[in-house]
Amino acid sequence: LAERLARQYGRSITYSVYPFDRELVGEGLGGGLYTKVIHGIIIGCVDNVAARRELAEGVHFGTWWLDAGNGRNSGQVLIGDTQNVEGLRGAFDKQTLQVIHLPMPSMQVPSILIPPVRIEPKQRDCAEAIEADEQSPVINQAMAALVLEFVYRLLQGNLIWMGAYIDLDAGTLQTIPAEPVTIARMCGVKVDTLYSGFKCSKGPYYNTLRGRR
Repeated sequence: LAERLARQYGRSITYSVYPFDRELVGEGLGGGLYTKVIHGIIIGCVDNVAARRELAEGVHFGTWWLDAGNGRNSGQVLIGDTQNVEGLRGAFDKQTLQVIHLPMPSMQVPSILIPPVRIEPKQRDCAEAIEADEQSPVINQAMAALVLEFVYRLLQGNLIWMGAYIDLDAGTLQTIPAEPVTIARMCGVKVDTLYSGFKCSKGPYYNTLRGRR
């Protein structure tokens, strides 16, 4: 899949089955600057809080983090590139209707970084979880298809969601629209501050990533 997407879109795409290493996405140089070893989209298919914390701390502003996680028969996909409210200023271009920034998965659902109170069972990979009857044998295929749809739409420039929740028991798929009203409610900010060109006490805010999809 990575090879097919790389050929189709002319981008460097790879995968790793090893634990996430934040050095892959750049070394801090100070002053908010980082070397960009990987820049673009990072797809995280991790299954524990510690791994997601590494992703949340290692992915920098401007790199899209797509997080996928699931239980026995349900799961969610979340995408974003900004980990604080300040980074969401000018996130939407009112004239072109383009989305420039979205809150990262850890900002959309902070609970993904909080360890559960209960004692966690032994960590198993997907194959082991299916054998132990902890996962439906088809949930991973459903999640993979949903992740691929997110990536495909993002690269095509027509992704209109920032999250999606699937429940095989209920037979439902609920998408979360990437809209200013939704983010304003989620983050507790005024809708107007999310538009590029919004004038605050410091003067007009110009977004240097205008037109980026």
